[in-house]
Amino acid sequence: MTISGPVEMIYGLTIIFLVLTVLFLTGKGSSLIVGHNTLQEPKFDTKKLSKAIGGGFAVLTVLLGVTSIFWNFLPGWYGYLFLAVIGIDIMVVILICHANLIIRK
Repeated sequence: MTISGPVEMIYGLTIIFLVLTVLFLTGKGSSLIVGHNTLQEPKFDTKKLSKAIGGGFAVLTVLLGVTSIFWNFLPGWYGYLFLAVIGIDIMVVILICHANLIIRK
């Protein structure tokens, strides 16, 4: 069983995620983070927060890039691996940002 469908959508998502990854990793995407603007007094470094989110986006960008390149050759179980990696990535980014591990001032 192989994955079939329009690969152009995956190419588009990869490009969007690549732009967001570069934006976050350069430290300039902190205004796009939900809840960042609602704090009265920021207790964390916005550049570090942006880079932490950018690391999560980098993992997703690589995953989408691999998916788009090998679209016609992927086995059926790749979808489960894809969802597992996304879930782990989201949990790690949430733990890093919520636990305030690397983004303290």
